[in-house]
Amino acid sequence: MTSQSSATESVTVRRGRVDSLTVYDVTESELQDLERGTPGNLYLNFAIFLLSIAVSFFVALFSTEIKSTRTFCVFVIVAVIGGVGGLVLLAIWKKSKETTSIIIDRIKKRVPKEDTKDLDAQQEDAVDKE
Repeated sequence: MTSQSSATESVTVRRGRVDSLTVYDVTESELQDLERGTPGNLYLNFAIFLLSIAVSFFVALFSTEIKSTRTFCVFVIVAVIGGVGGLVLLAIWKKSKETTSIIIDRIKKRVPKEDTKDLDAQQEDAVDKE
């Protein structure tokens, strides 16, 4: 590529100005906690799975007549275990979700609240602000 062809090809850069930018300091342990994340999504997926099974088996129990005692017991056991397991996993998911929120809130609280004045306009620099 020659210098002449690079001079004729120009790239238009459009920039949208940001009014303010907030930078948060994060400790290494907080970063690791956020990277690792929580197994919350997995808990939620299994909770939905187990609750779906429980509802299906309860609907089958209440809408049909099951003549075999063994089959009825299996349906009841699967419905109860699915319901209880799903509720437990739902509670664990809720708790793990709160843990991540606590870390993020702790990081955000480090930055003090300031007035929304235009601090850039008050500082002297090489750029003319008029």
